[in-house]
Amino acid sequence: MRPLTSLPTALAVAAALAVPAAAGAATDFTGVTATGDVATFTNQSAGGLMTLAHGAGLTAGARVVGLDTAPGGRLLALDTTGRISQLDTGTGRFTALFGGTPVLPGVPDGGAVTFSVAADGATALVVAGGNASQVDLATGAAAATTVPGYAAGDASAGRTPALAVDRLPDGRLIGLDGTAGDAVLQSDAGLGSLPAARVPQGGQTTATVAPDGSAWGVRRILLKGSTANQSFLVRLDPSRGAVPTGYFFQRPFQAIAATGTSPDVTGKPKATIKVAARQSLRDIRRHGGLRVSVTSAVPGQKIASARVGGRSAGFGSDLGELPATRAKVITLDASTAQLCRIKVGSHVRVHVSVHGLARPMSSTIVTSDRVVTITR
Repeated sequence: MRPLTSLPTALAVAAALAVPAAAGAATDFTGVTATGDVATFTNQSAGGLMTLAHGAGLTAGARVVGLDTAPGGRLLALDTTGRISQLDTGTGRFTALFGGTPVLPGVPDGGAVTFSVAADGATALVVAGGNASQVDLATGAAAATTVPGYAAGDASAGRTPALAVDRLPDGRLIGLDGTAGDAVLQSDAGLGSLPAARVPQGGQTTATVAPDGSAWGVRRILLKGSTANQSFLVRLDPSRGAVPTGYFFQRPFQAIAATGTSPDVTGKPKATIKVAARQSLRDIRRHGGLRVSVTSAVPGQKIASARVGGRSAGFGSDLGELPATRAKVITLDASTAQLCRIKVGSHVRVHVSVHGLARPMSSTIVTSDRVVTITR
């Protein structure tokens, strides 16, 4: 690993390091969720998913804690047993490297983890649980190395970081310190804390640098008033620090990797919303709400909002993810008070909207506003 380097120097060259995605291009990601599913999304679809496949091939009980791309487009995964696998995003299958022999005795789950493959694909840096190793990706041999520390004079100097970092195009590290949620950038003197908002306190934290040089981080968090873990996506800017994207995933991610770019979606959303004009009170009470069918013609679109009788209604624990090309039937979860007010012969207004991928989001919405007659 190259010597660690002053924060002023890092900031002076930040503009040269932050090579944004080309105009009209979105950043592509692959992620592994806490349940072991393999998902793809873009920074346009963030909050919704492009694809979702069941993960397979890991050792029983293993959980992925790191993902990174290697030369040739390979996607490598590090799991809690210390094994490294190659991931086929299309099928969700993990194929163990080195004959399935662990390269490390184990990797802690639930905190910040670094798994960063060098540009030449020869080695991978692993930082987890206060330890750091360089793994030879030809042999699987691992050698202990020093955990990067903060530069003297930095506000966090003397504190041991819990790092989730990846390499910028020049080989230096950028990412998140999971202890405090600060964004960090490596310089000649060591790590430097970057300005801007801190990432909310939480659990599993990883970072990734895309082939175009853009840097991103994701952290599992528990939102106030929520009982489900979610994940929060941030853009990591070498001069501005962690810049919130505003996107939360209902599915908590263990790790993500930026894999490339794809054309921005600029057209109008394409979705069909069907609300039956007549719904029986018996079915409404059995399902806990009114039923709506939504078909998305574009992957990554998601249900934005729903209202029953003028009041907001829930629409499922997946925050409205829409599978492409096939219908998804959702239940608009009405409150007990709302259900009690629904009577045979009454008329209830149902409103559903679907967000497309183009920005600004407010201009890319398909809506359905329908009055439903309640039958016996």
